[in-house]
Amino acid sequence: MASLLFHFKGVRMLSHWGETYWEVVLSSGRKVNERELIVDPVRAPEKKKRPISWYLDLIGSGDAPRIAELWLYTPIGSVALQIFEPYTAYQLTSGMLSFEGRKKKAQIIGRVDEKETGKGVAFIWDAETRQIYQDAEASVLSFAAWRPGILPLGALNQEVIGLRL
Repeated sequence: MASLLFHFKGVRMLSHWGETYWEVVLSSGRKVNERELIVDPVRAPEKKKRPISWYLDLIGSGDAPRIAELWLYTPIGSVALQIFEPYTAYQLTSGMLSFEGRKKKAQIIGRVDEKETGKGVAFIWDAETRQIYQDAEASVLSFAAWRPGILPLGALNQEVIGLRL
């Protein structure tokens, strides 16, 4: 089963050096990514637009079961997962809040392959090491640390990330 897509050549232009973002390709062929802006005078009253949100716009719109591919673009290349079953793709960002503002520590895309155990494959962009890690045994029920020196994320909120196991 060819389930992993690697694409390290021809990296798409990122809007800011060091920025990462996710993109999905739906079964219809339509692409949606978090760099797109959407009109939302309620959540973005001053700007009138805000970036696409995984939870609000992908899960909330009902598009989650139609994800066919899930991509992660990074400054060093991109990786992708083919999605074979509805509600098994997920994306999340891990970060921290400091005096300088919000700081992204990691961005993760994944696919659950074993619904009983929550295990599957995940790609993790680590902003500190500037590397992409692959975890072929990632579990959404107990997400482990991908390198020494960081804390495990633990159980992920399945409703928020769009999973139905």
